[in-house]
Amino acid sequence: MPPRTAEHARFRIDFPEAPPVDVHLLDLDAIGDPPEVAPLEDEMRRAERFHHEADGRRFLARRGLLRGLLAERTGRDPRDLGSTPDEFGRPCIPDLEPLRFNTSRTGPWFVAALHEGTAVPGVDIESPRALPDADSVGRRILSDDESRSLGSDHVMEPEHLLRVWTRKEAVIKAVGRGLAIDPSSVTLPVEPGDLLEPTVVPVPVDRTSCDVWLMDLPASRLPEGLFLSVALAPGS
Repeated sequence: MPPRTAEHARFRIDFPEAPPVDVHLLDLDAIGDPPEVAPLEDEMRRAERFHHEADGRRFLARRGLLRGLLAERTGRDPRDLGSTPDEFGRPCIPDLEPLRFNTSRTGPWFVAALHEGTAVPGVDIESPRALPDADSVGRRILSDDESRSLGSDHVMEPEHLLRVWTRKEAVIKAVGRGLAIDPSSVTLPVEPGDLLEPTVVPVPVDRTSCDVWLMDLPASRLPEGLFLSVALAPGS
């Protein structure tokens, strides 16, 4: 089962009129011993294809930890909880409902969002890194309304870009379409500070709009430099 150590932080995110989203944040490099959940054969094969051994080890740790978390919540055998991607690349596990999940990773950090209900969670985590073209990339992912709110003289620094990107990734992942949805078609709060109140973000899906709840985890509760956003979309 997942480790009960300082490297495993848990958060509860409350959205209106929905059960809470449980967020698990883990430092894969600090955990030490491999997860108690043994890897599946297909996971071992995928891990062997990584160019760097450390990346393969992190991949196995992520898969084992996720299956352990899901087994803990459902009482199922973790060996029966292997995931396969759907047509949009989102990992799926048969007969898991009403428990739904989403994951994200950056460097050694792994985050899993679990929600028991009809809604679907989305989560994204990003860590600081050099982004010499941050302003030009930022302008490409901003909607027209977001660009106007920042003003024509605004220069987007790397940390600001990561904050906005994390929010956009979370809401897009919650609707389960991945980057089939253009990030610039989504308008959401783009202030650099934390978004600490549940906020509705309209996301275009199949010629209509889906209202998705969005919140950030405050920086004060995260390891230094990390950005983490959580979203919750109506179920299909």
